[in-house]
This record gives sequence, structure tokens and C-alpha cells, in this order.
Amino acid sequence: MQIIGWLTLTILTYLALTVWYDTYNFWPNNIHGLLQSALGILFSLILRQVFLYQWEKPYISRTIIGFISVIIVALLWTVIRIQLYLLIVPLSPEYFKKPDWVFNKASIFFNFGVDGANIGDKKYYWDDMSFGSNSKRPSADIFDKTEGNALQQIDLPINFEQKNVNYLVSDFGGTYTTIGADPSGRKGNVAITTKNAFSELWAGSTIGTNSGFANAIPITRTNSTLTVWVYSSDAGIPVLLKLENNYDVRYSAETQTKTTKSNTWEPMIFDFNTANSYNVALSYAELWKGFGGWYFTSLLIFLCWAASYHGIKYAMLFQLERDEATGQAQQAKLLSLEASEAAKEAQLQMLRYQLNPHFMFNTLNAIYALIKLGDQDQAKDMVSKLGKFLRYPLNNDNNQLVSLSEELEAIYLYLDIEKVRFGNRLTIKTDIEPVASLFLVPSLILQPLVENAIKYAVAKQENGGTITITGKVRKKQLILTVSDDGPGADLFNGKLTSKIGIGLRNTQQRLETLFGAKHSFSLENVVPHGFRIVMCLPTRKRL
Repeated sequence: MQIIGWLTLTILTYLALTVWYDTYNFWPNNIHGLLQSALGILFSLILRQVFLYQWEKPYISRTIIGFISVIIVALLWTVIRIQLYLLIVPLSPEYFKKPDWVFNKASIFFNFGVDGANIGDKKYYWDDMSFGSNSKRPSADIFDKTEGNALQQIDLPINFEQKNVNYLVSDFGGTYTTIGADPSGRKGNVAITTKNAFSELWAGSTIGTNSGFANAIPITRTNSTLTVWVYSSDAGIPVLLKLENNYDVRYSAETQTKTTKSNTWEPMIFDFNTANSYNVALSYAELWKGFGGWYFTSLLIFLCWAASYHGIKYAMLFQLERDEATGQAQQAKLLSLEASEAAKEAQLQMLRYQLNPHFMFNTLNAIYALIKLGDQDQAKDMVSKLGKFLRYPLNNDNNQLVSLSEELEAIYLYLDIEKVRFGNRLTIKTDIEPVASLFLVPSLILQPLVENAIKYAVAKQENGGTITITGKVRKKQLILTVSDDGPGADLFNGKLTSKIGIGLRNTQQRLETLFGAKHSFSLENVVPHGFRIVMCLPTRKRL
């Protein structure tokens, strides 16, 4: 299926891009088509693995991931195949594809792209502009110096030696050109272009009058170079040469090179058929330029193919899932029963470990001390409260949830017992909204949290501490908070760094079993000191 899909894609891509292909590059274009198809098969295999990997994810997330993956792979495929095209298919300037283009005007730009504010006043000497690649500078004595009454129109080669030629140079952007002596002492005249401190990035000089050259520059694909001899005080500066049509400003060609020597004459050879970085940048601009061009066409084709191919794959997998639906439903029912048994077992385990043996030991010791001191009334009261507290989980054994008001009654019994041990060292504060007391909470869900606060915030401080219990309703959530003013705890990303106690662990397990993702259980330190446990539960009332 992939091979058939990519063969089809190859044909569609080739037909869609025929407008951009040139007939003289027939074989490179076809090689490029084969390479882009091979590349597409590789990317298709990668994309298929991405789809299979995230198949088990929820429908929304896998759709989003799949869509983003297709976009990324399509763009990556497009960028690489364009790079292949630029490597395989020779980059030819646009004017070679337009045989009716004629150039009869030239402009030269020294230190192109750099303004005068950065370089200051600079002088550049240039001479002997000729067609072709001339590595040897001609002698000034060979040129005709015949004087005439009327100045002739400028033409190649240009040497600034003939008296009857109009060597007018038009400057722009902050340059100034004169005809003067050769700085090397050589006999003859040269052009001297000064780029002043106020010049623009694009400052340059146009050679000749507004009428351009007397004859068109005979530039072709095989003879595409012009030579200009340049004398610069700096090596490595960019020099750009631009050819134009004097009668139609839309026709132009430009290329650039760099000086390699300083304070000496060297030939600057400008090849208008060279795919240098500047031409490549123009080529990229052209690729992006037109709507329906390279990127849009290839992206559209890839998206259509990927949607068809993976749509079929999705349909096959979906059908397979439907065939297994009955068995999965039965398995889900079995898992539900097992989960129910696990929840019941978790509750029994909680009840088994809920009452800390240390609490029972300390309470019985406190009762014994009261009897020994003769305070029988308080001892009886403490025994009575302990009995009621022990009866509370037994009375609610069949009820997972009780009202918050019932839960608070049990907590008050527990705290009354603890106050016998700690006296004024234990301070209790509550802030329960009336509406909050009506909602259901898991039985004995607060006791382990209060016990934890007594153990770490009250018992370990000489002056004891304060425990605050709050209950409020916000956005259909019952928010219960147990906080203290103790020394706090070592937390990392909202979790205790030390091993969590049985009480807190059982509390989290119960909430997870009863409410799943509909609840939250967080631990946080209080500024300047203290520790807080916050539970957010869904609001439920007894029917």
C-alpha cells in the first residue's frame, strides 16, 4: 500500500510541478522525483510508527498528535526534497530562461550592504571593465586616443583612456566618482569612487549616460562573466555588479564577489551564471513566492496521501476494535467487580490500621492516671468518649460516606480525648460553612490528618500548637483543610521527601478508590511556619 501510494505521489508531484521544471533539465528532474519518493517512503514508515505508538491514547489527543505529526513530516519532507532539487538541478538565473532579455547598462557597488557610518570615507579605484574573464590587465598604451568633436556613447571594454568617449558615471546613495590617476603609479586614467561617511547600504555608481551602452552586453549561459579591475584599501569587502535593461527596469541581473587583496590591483570576475549564496537566496524566495508553488503543492499532496493512507489504517483498526468489543465489555465488567472488591478491601485495611496503637496506649495511660489521681468523673467521661469514638467506625461500617457534620462529631470526640493528655498545649479552631456540613465525606477521613498534626506540630513543641479545621464549598467542590502552626515538613513538588505515614497513605488510597480523578489531595507548607493538608472532594448529598 505504501509503495503504490508513493508511486502515485511521484506522478502527481511531477505533474503538479511541471510549471516549475525546465525541459532542458529533464533527467535531473526525473532523478529528483525518484529520490523524493524514496525519501517519502522513509518518512511514511516513521509516521506510521508514530500513529501506532499513540493509538491507545484518547481519541482527541491521538487526533491532535497525528495531525501535528503529519504537518511536521510533510514540511520536513518538503524542505529536504527542495534541498535535493537545488543540489541535482542546476540553479540558473531567471534571465537565462528569458531569451528576450537584453542588458545594456551596468552599475557597481563597493562594500555593498555596509553603510558609510560604519566604514567612514573610503576610496575605491576601478578600471578596465571587459566582457569575459581577463586575468591580465591590458596596457594603457594600446587604446585609441583619437580626439573628436562629439563624444561617443560608452561601450565595452571600458578603460577611461579614449578621449572621444563619454565616460560619465552617475552616482547615487552617497558615492562620488571622478576620473583620475592610477594610485599604483601606472600610466593612464582610472575611475575613483568615494563612498563617504553618509552613504547608504546600497550606494553605488552607474556607468555611462542614461542611454546605457552603445551595444548590448553579449551575455549567454556559456559566456556569462564580466571582469573589472579593482584597487581597494581593504581585502574581503563585497563588490556587486548589476546589469540592467535601459528601456525596461524589470529586467536586471546581479552577482557579487569579494576582494582578496589590499592596496593592489586585482581582477574581479563576476559570473552571472553562478549559483552563489545570493542567487540561492533569490531562488528560495522564488520557491516561496507563488501560491500553489513548491511548498503548497507538495504539502497538499502529502496531506492528501497521508490522510487517505492513515484513514484506511484507522478504519481497519477501528473495525478490529469493534470485533473485540463484546469480549472487552465482559472483561471490563469483571475488572469492575474486582475493583469493587479491592475498594472494600482497602476500606477494611483502613479500618484495621486507622486507630494508631500509640493513640490507644496513650489514652489508656491517661485514664489510668486519672483514676490513680482520684479524678473518677473525668476518667469516666474519658472512657465514655473513647467508647463512642470506637463505636463510630463500627456504626458506619456499611456506609462509605457520612455527612461532614457526623464526621466532625467523631473528630471532636477524638480531640476531647487528646486534650486530656495535652491540656492547654492543644488548641482547636474550626471554620465550617453551614452548607459544607451537609455534604458527604468518607468516614473517618479527617482523623488521620488531625492525628498527624498532633504528632508533629503539638507533641514536639514545648508550648504545643494550634490545629485548624476548615470546610467550605467552592465551584461544586467541598474543600476540607487541616492545618497546624508547627515546624512544617520537607516537601518536593508537593510531596513529602520522607516516607509517608500509614494514615496519610491510607487516606490517599481511599480518596483515589472512591473519587478517582474527581478529587485532589495536596500537601503544602504555611508561611511563616506550619503545615497544611487540603482535600477537594466532589459535592454529594444523602438521597
